[in-house]
Amino acid sequence: MEAVSFGYSRNSAAKNMALDEALKELSEKTGRIYIRFYDFDRDSVILSASDDPGSIRDRSRVEVTRRETGGKTIYVGENTLAYSIAGPLNGDSSVSGPEALHRKYSSIALGGISDIIGSAAKVSLGGVYAINVDGMPIAGHAQSIGLGHSFLYHGVVAVSRWNSKRIRDAMNFPESDYEKIGMLPALSDFTDGSLGTTKKRLMGNMLRRVEAKFPSEEEKRKAEELASRFCSEKYMNGEWIEGRGRRLKTGARFCLLYPD
Repeated sequence: MEAVSFGYSRNSAAKNMALDEALKELSEKTGRIYIRFYDFDRDSVILSASDDPGSIRDRSRVEVTRRETGGKTIYVGENTLAYSIAGPLNGDSSVSGPEALHRKYSSIALGGISDIIGSAAKVSLGGVYAINVDGMPIAGHAQSIGLGHSFLYHGVVAVSRWNSKRIRDAMNFPESDYEKIGMLPALSDFTDGSLGTTKKRLMGNMLRRVEAKFPSEEEKRKAEELASRFCSEKYMNGEWIEGRGRRLKTGARFCLLYPD
């Protein structure tokens, strides 16, 4: 599979979601597959397309935005590495729905995770777009298949263990969730490398699964132009973040623990 790699960047939550949407729109015009890796400037809560924001306990602790894709609320911080893949549909039956999209593109992260864990544990696909280690989710994904001709598939991998206390301070999940969050696996369970080193290793492992190309100057310019517009008009917009005019789901649970 040939893919154009936009490399790694660190941005606000709003800018990261805007860049993901920008690559989805760009792929519709160019017919190319794009992949990028990213971190967040600060701990952030990313609401799904249909989540009620009432689950956020203390907004002073996190940046908040809403994504286009489904699933559940995700809390992201230094312990995670996020990535996205955007590409054309072109009548490809192998990406005809969310399950098919996950089966096709999850192999990139699954292979990258497996390279690190080796034979120490079993890495497999889990339910609701997860990647599991010994039956427990280490990565979660969501996707958007547009009415046009492109898709967005993005996910978060736990590189080190989740901080249950920090999540409790920011998020109002059922009390039983916090203990379970602390028990979820992470890549740090299987390597002695630093957080930054493990992230670089995972990115390298994943890129070996594709025939990576560099973006053209025009692609970089267009992606930044689209992302700047989406960021200001949408992902930093209070009406979008609060979900005004949308039918929202209450009773949020932590993304990696519970299915839709």
